[in-house]
Amino acid sequence: MVLLEICIDSFPSAKNAFNGGADRLEVCGALALGGLTPTSGLLKQIKASFPEFPCFCMLRPRGGVFVYSKAEIETLLRDCDELKSAGADGFVFGALNSDGTLDVETCKLVLAACSPLPVTLHRAFDYCSDWKTSLALAVEMGFKAVLSSGQRATAVQGIDILSQMISAYPQITVIAGSGINPENAKEILRNLPLLGGIHGSASVKIPSKFGYVASDFRMGSNDYSDHTKETCEHTVAKLAKAAHL
Repeated sequence: MVLLEICIDSFPSAKNAFNGGADRLEVCGALALGGLTPTSGLLKQIKASFPEFPCFCMLRPRGGVFVYSKAEIETLLRDCDELKSAGADGFVFGALNSDGTLDVETCKLVLAACSPLPVTLHRAFDYCSDWKTSLALAVEMGFKAVLSSGQRATAVQGIDILSQMISAYPQITVIAGSGINPENAKEILRNLPLLGGIHGSASVKIPSKFGYVASDFRMGSNDYSDHTKETCEHTVAKLAKAAHL
């Protein structure tokens, strides 16, 4: 049996993840951007309805690369305080230097702010230039888990490196993420018997309720005027069945 963590960016998705049998939420904003820091309002709404449902909150002030300015780090730390007060059970974070190494100074600062709550090193890890050195540093700094695709496009493609990560550093929980579905989850778990968890959105497209769509402009580079994405309870249930064998 391994952890099933579902990433969500809305209350309906959180509800579907709970009803489908997920073990934990990664609470985000804007999953279309890879997940940003969520609002405290969303976390409070989830906790009011599902008080015992563990919620790890993303700390990521914007989309794009994981190299942050001092101003962005200050924003992130303020968000951390607010989300702790709102009931966060843990956090998900990562920061890099421009050369692809972990930004140890920033990571230590954020880990201290999150304390005593556990922190997962998110997929910024997959952008690291040397995963072995980076994972050793993550363990040394006190990250409790690392979310990774094994530095490949999908977790299935990264099985070999994920296996090496698990063997080399058993003291940190390795959670596989990226492209995981009920079918390939079985393959991943079969090949990685000591894996700590699987992670995904289990999402489907929901057609827009808006009947009129202007054709001459778009709201941002990723326009979702014709649909939204929402976690599917049925898909979560299938993932839970695979994870909880």
